[in-house]
Amino acid sequence: SSGINAEYGVDREASEKEKTGPHPTYKDKDFIKDEMRIKVGEEKRAEIMGMLESDVKFLATLKIMDYSLLLGVHNVARGLEEHSGDEEQSSSDDLLESEELKAEDIPEYEEEEEETSIHTCLTDESIAEKEVYFYGLIDVLTKYNATKRAAHTAKTMKHGAGAEISTVRPDQYAKRFLEFMNSSFT
Repeated sequence: SSGINAEYGVDREASEKEKTGPHPTYKDKDFIKDEMRIKVGEEKRAEIMGMLESDVKFLATLKIMDYSLLLGVHNVARGLEEHSGDEEQSSSDDLLESEELKAEDIPEYEEEEEETSIHTCLTDESIAEKEVYFYGLIDVLTKYNATKRAAHTAKTMKHGAGAEISTVRPDQYAKRFLEFMNSSFT
């Protein structure tokens, strides 16, 4: 078991087949349907949104679109329950059992690769149900090119100018992405 209890990507609802795997990745519509929220408090929310705004602005200037935020959610109590039968518990399990779990107790995990940077944070200290969030932008290589412009035009003609369509200009994609993310915090 990876220890992550739920993963959320964006832009649709996960199919029944996708939900049946051992570690399903749910989509943004599942996030809304499940009434999920990222519960990190105002200070951490502002820090995360600032980082996302900077990254998304940069991607939009490069005419990049169709990126997603991959969000892994580890429910601490559930993780302890799942591992309670293990004979040997690691020191991190002992740490998680303590009543004094704080954000500085969770190691910052950053994996720098060509395409991905993954960050971690803990729920706000005022929240009783502790969760650890793992997050990072993924799929950052899709350029808004002639093919995407043609898809945008075709979908606009089919559904009308006011319809919400998936293929949009990078600046519109960035705005929609940031609005969704901003509404995802408690």
